Amino acid sequence: MTVSLETRKFSIIEQLVGIQDETIILQIENLVQDHPTDWWDDLTEEQQVSIRKGVQQLDEGKSIEYQEFISKFKTEK
Repeated sequence: MTVSLETRKFSIIEQLVGIQDETIILQIENLVQDHPTDWWDDLTEEQQVSIRKGVQQLDEGKSIEYQEFISKFKTEK
């Protein structure tokens, strides 16, 4: 037996009514909007600056291998 599309939609609506997590609501809004927002726009200014700095460092050749990073991180803890 196949559940009808209308039944599935009503089930989703019932679940939405119970959601209290703002993050989930925002994600659903972005999903159903005609023009979803870019995830970049949801980042804080501090996060954007940090990412830009990391990209700049990569462009300048300031990078290390993953294993080197992990071993460095483990020894610093």
